[in-house]
Amino acid sequence: MKKILLPVDGSENSQRAIEFAVTQLHSGANDEIHLLNVQLPIHTGFAKQQDIEKYQTSEAEKSLAAARKLLEDKGVTFIEHIAVGQIAEAIAHYAKTQKIDQIIMGTRGLGTVSGLILGSVATKVLHLANCPVTLVK
Repeated sequence: MKKILLPVDGSENSQRAIEFAVTQLHSGANDEIHLLNVQLPIHTGFAKQQDIEKYQTSEAEKSLAAARKLLEDKGVTFIEHIAVGQIAEAIAHYAKTQKIDQIIMGTRGLGTVSGLILGSVATKVLHLANCPVTLVK
């Protein structure tokens, strides 16, 4: 059994990575699929912590919706997780703590224009992860 992490942010690149991952699954194999969405921390003195958490959960649910539907339509079972933190670091940490065998992710997501050729999150994950990382354009 192989444990595969699919970080998703709701972007088209993220969705293509999910589609690619589905094609890589072997029929009959018991691969364990993990969907992960990471929300950035929000630091403000103007909102209650529970309101911030509710907002982050709502945004994560939106980001996970398309990936969830694709996997469900293909009959793929998965584990879903929402994290809060710096995105690349949270992905690498999740992969390490869950003993993930492979990360499959898009090259650029919904972030800023800072990583035009290869997204800055993807670049950081490549450096931080202790398992193979497959990047999908």
